[in-house]
Amino acid sequence: MNILEIDESAIAELKTVEKEAGEPLIQVLVDLYLAEVPKQLNEMGQCLEAGNLPAAGKIAHALKSTSGSLGLKGMMLAVAEIDLAIKTQTADRNKLILLHHQIQQAYPDIQVFLNKLVERG
Repeated sequence: MNILEIDESAIAELKTVEKEAGEPLIQVLVDLYLAEVPKQLNEMGQCLEAGNLPAAGKIAHALKSTSGSLGLKGMMLAVAEIDLAIKTQTADRNKLILLHHQIQQAYPDIQVFLNKLVERG
């Protein structure tokens, strides 16, 4: 799984909506994402480590939709995998912790991508 995979069509759609609205939609969404996701990832990791899978699943579910809305397909699929494993009770906690660690490692590159997205407008 490539956590850094981007859905260019979702980004193009966002740019179209932003242009039609005449508002800095992408800037607002990116600012919110960059402000909230690090906290959510830390909290999800703590929940996984503590064995609180339902709480980790709720966070993963929220991250899934916010990541998808910004065209972060790889991130969306990674957190969707966590969400689904917990919902279907097929979760191997150690595998989820490993996947979470991979997401954490990829996040700085996601930040760079989002900052460049805003700069390009």
